[in-house]
This record gives sequence, structure tokens and C-alpha cells, in this order.
Amino acid sequence: MRILLVEDDRTLAQLLQRRLAADGITVVHAPTVAEGQLLTEADAFTAVILDLQLPDGTGLEVLRLLRAQDHAVPVLVLSGLDREEVVIRVLDAGADDYVVKPVSLDMLRARLRALVRRGTGAVGAVIRVGSLVVDAGRRQVWLDGVPLAVTPLEFALLAHLVAHADVPQTRETLLRDVWGQGYHGGSNVVDVTIMRLRQRLGEAPGTPVIETVRGVGYRLRAPERQELEPSGAEASDDAAASTPSGAVSPGLPAAGDDGGMTTG
Repeated sequence: MRILLVEDDRTLAQLLQRRLAADGITVVHAPTVAEGQLLTEADAFTAVILDLQLPDGTGLEVLRLLRAQDHAVPVLVLSGLDREEVVIRVLDAGADDYVVKPVSLDMLRARLRALVRRGTGAVGAVIRVGSLVVDAGRRQVWLDGVPLAVTPLEFALLAHLVAHADVPQTRETLLRDVWGQGYHGGSNVVDVTIMRLRQRLGEAPGTPVIETVRGVGYRLRAPERQELEPSGAEASDDAAASTPSGAVSPGLPAAGDDGGMTTG
């Protein structure tokens, strides 16, 4: 899962990158309105976190651009401004949630999870992972720009994995969220459907991979986070070049970082 954070406080941004990495979330940081707008036009994100007060303008400019382009991506505004008229104006402009700083990290993570859950089913939501694009509104899938034929069940499973990219999903979670509470069959249907999706996706460069997570279940791994694993004689020659590229790799949480956030 990839989140865009438009926030000029670099300390706060680094803290969020470290902590959300523990939830399997990659945070892409943009410190200005201009960079935020460029990233929203060039890439796709599961959700966006916006500060309002930025060096070159206001986060509202990024929000309005997203909505003008019919982006249904969920947007959470994180700001030190708590005046009621500001909150109303931001929500009316298209924000999905408004959180006032300072806020505890646990509260922010919970609000973000709820936002993503709601956004996953949003009409018109389009999520891109590598060369794979899933349009929840049209219920269509593209791979390398070519429409990919999938069954309704395969689409539902793939859409769930894409919405939770890089986060392991248990079989129980997949049965509950994809097959529904009324399903009482065996869990092997998950394995069979995963096998069919793997065959459809193939192994071309840039294609996300559905990995088996031992003792847990499955996860869809974004290509920029995959490690190359050359085999045979090529392994020794290519080992040095087998590093992932293009991914944000936040470090582990630093000790003593459990307190609330401060305003930027």
C-alpha cells in the first residue's frame, strides 16, 4: 500500500514513514504543493494525507486538483487548524476526514485504516501497482495497458490484494472480505483462485507478484519492492545488481517515539 503525504514538517514525515512501515505502508513524502500535485498526476496512491499550511500554498490546492481530475482516492487532512469554519470548508472541498494536530499515532493509524476501508469500495477508485491497474468502479483490470480478462470472483480477490498491497492477508480475512460471511466451504478455494490469478498475471518485469507468506496467507508485492533472484550461472554475475529500486525504505521505529505528534 502506498500513501502520499504532503507535509512540510520533515521530522513528522520521517516519523510517519517509520511507523507506518510497520503496517506494511510505504509513505511517499512531498514537502510542497507543487511536488504533491506532480506526484498525484504521475502516480496512483491508496490514500493521501494533506497538511494545509505549506511553504508554497495550501493543501486545498492539491485536494481540488485531485477532485477536479475525478480522483476518488481517499484524502485525510492533518492540520493544526481547528476552527470549525476551516474544517467545514475542507470537507466541502472533497476531503474524507479531518484530523487536528497534535494527535496520537495510534489514533491517526486507526483513522487511516478506516479511510482506506471505505475508499476500497469507492465508485471510480483506480489503484495502480506496477504495471497492474484495477478500476473498482468499472470492475476492469489492465496489465501493461492491455485489458486482462478475469472472472467476477478473481476480480474481487485481486481488488482486495491490490488495495492492501504489501500487507499479508490471512486466508480467513480473504474468505470473510471476498467470499463473504455466508460462505461455509473450505479455505482451499482461496488457494485455487490465487493460482489462477498468478497464471493470468504472469512474470513479466513490472508485474506485481502474489507471494505466499508462510504461516499467514498471501500478499501482493509491488514490483519496486521485489528482490531479483537470478538462477543458475547468472546468479553470481547479477547478485550485485539484485537490489530493489524506486521504493521508500523507512527504517525501524526509534526508541521513545511513542508520544503524540506536534504541530508543524
